[in-house]
Order: sequence, then structure tokens, then C-alpha cells
Amino acid sequence: MTNEELIEKCETCSMDPQSEVGAVCKTLLTNIKESDENVGASDTDINTYLGMVDSLKPKDLRYILQLALHIDASKDIKDTELKKNASILIRAIEKS
Repeated sequence: MTNEELIEKCETCSMDPQSEVGAVCKTLLTNIKESDENVGASDTDINTYLGMVDSLKPKDLRYILQLALHIDASKDIKDTELKKNASILIRAIEKS
């Protein structure tokens, strides 16, 4: 599945906090906040999304997915837990 197809698929994902996608979003955002890695998002953005993780909308998921795709593809990011959770979110969206 291409990145564009994944981003489009965000429109149909369940964003229930108990869903796999919702749970992985929260985990990934928490990892980003705790990591020293530069993922291309400001601390303010990450804190905003973490604060509203229980009420994320598909347009919010698009932003988080773009971060996950960036993290997954980046050779500069060395944090394995961060890369693993980015990959898990991508796969969860593919399966949804």
C-alpha cells in the first residue's frame, strides 16, 4: 500500500481509543514525547495531540500517520522503540 493510499484510508479508520489504531496512536505519541529524537514535530503539536488522543478525528490521524511514515523511513532516527511503534501504527491502519 502506498503512502497516499494509507493517508486516504485514515478517513475510514475507527478512532475509538480502545481500537488498535487509537491505542497505537497514543503509544506512538507518548514515545515521541519521551524520545530525544527530532521527528519533525514540535513539542506543542505532540502535547496537543496527546491531550486529545481520546477524541482524535481522521484528519488528526493523517498528521500522526505522516509522522509515523517519516519516523519509519528516516535513517537519522535511531530510537528502535519509536521506529517499532511507528511501524505498528502503519500496519494497524493497513489492516483496518
